[in-house]
Amino acid sequence: MSEDKQVNPSPKSWEIRDGKLYFFTRLFFGIIDAKRQWVKDPATKMYLADKAYEKMNL
Repeated sequence: MSEDKQVNPSPKSWEIRDGKLYFFTRLFFGIIDAKRQWVKDPATKMYLADKAYEKMNL
């Protein structure tokens, strides 16, 4: 969602932050985990994901 795309999340890759559950996807046959990008700048990714979610649910 932080990339403004809907993807299939990995049930093994998730995090709870500020009372919200965030799932991450695995790309390229499970080699690259989107959570790696998350840990580099979680505040920005969380903001972008929340905005995309709001837009999706209007």
